[in-house]
Amino acid sequence: MGPTTGSDAMVWWPVLWMLESMLIIIANTTAIAVFHSDGFRFRKSIYLLLSLTVSDLLVGLSLFAQAVVELSGRESRVAGVILNGSTSVYQLSIMASIGSFTAISLERTYGVFFPFKHRTLEPKNYTVCVVTPWLIAGCLEGCYYIPPDALNQEKLDATISLLKIIYVSLCFIVMVLSYTAIWIKMKFSKPLGQNGNLTRKNAKLAWTLFTVTLVSVLCMTPIGVQQIYEQLCGCDVDHDVTNFLLMMMNANSFINVVVYSYKIPEFRQQFNAVISNYVYCCCHCRKRVATVSLECPPTRAVPANTRGETKSSASTSQRSGFKMSEVGNLGPERGALPSECCVEPGNSGHSSPTITPGEERSAELQPQ
Repeated sequence: MGPTTGSDAMVWWPVLWMLESMLIIIANTTAIAVFHSDGFRFRKSIYLLLSLTVSDLLVGLSLFAQAVVELSGRESRVAGVILNGSTSVYQLSIMASIGSFTAISLERTYGVFFPFKHRTLEPKNYTVCVVTPWLIAGCLEGCYYIPPDALNQEKLDATISLLKIIYVSLCFIVMVLSYTAIWIKMKFSKPLGQNGNLTRKNAKLAWTLFTVTLVSVLCMTPIGVQQIYEQLCGCDVDHDVTNFLLMMMNANSFINVVVYSYKIPEFRQQFNAVISNYVYCCCHCRKRVATVSLECPPTRAVPANTRGETKSSASTSQRSGFKMSEVGNLGPERGALPSECCVEPGNSGHSSPTITPGEERSAELQPQ
């Protein structure tokens, strides 16, 4: 189920979807860059948050594709393929996001109740927790591609919708039980020593993730109630109401990043650093392009008469047998006279040339 349009729907819904999808893409792309930084890369518990962030990013990308198709029109075959593919990715990402929230709640509960065993978990354990929600979501979404001849299409759609409702309800129950157990553990139990420090550390992160989960549940509950109402009553809700509820559900895909920045100081610091580096690179590249454009003036064409004079001078030098490269042999600088001709009388740097007696007499005979 993705954003819908109809004859009575507002024409600016696709524009709102595009703006919201751009916020989701920018926020989650930056969050992925933060999770890949040195401060988070080697933390095993970040794997689940990274999976949740990837699902939110796919929500933004699929929503953007649907908005582009709605704005351009979906009359062509290519537009229909893009719309169907983006809708499938959208539904897959939503189901994977709900499963990731459930896996996070279970992982936090295990960390609070068994802090030392939690520290010894291997990456393969987290890999299972990451892959399982995506497999379940893929199976639920893959049911739509069963050939229509195998089952009645209406029964198939009703069965898939019922399975999704059961899956989401189970995830919600597991999350409620997990965070309730964490609250009871921290309220009525006072662990001491190193065990207590690990428990409190895990509980602090658990409450941060509980805030993220609670915000997401609040965003998803209205559209869930609307879907249950449509299934039970067999009637369709107005398109504008459905699109508004879908926008509320999609909002959790970038609100998660806001909560991370507000509740986790290290994430906020790295997030600001990534944004600052991006802005600096953009400004620096723009300034560099402007400088290069100023340093490279436009080339001017050589006039025809100048080209003719150049050719005539070159042909004259060839007929005379004189090469311009030979000018450099006249002195230290190109075209300069020998240094003896530039010496002034009385200059201590160079000795005066010797004059023979015959040359002295010939000099005296010259008129003054």
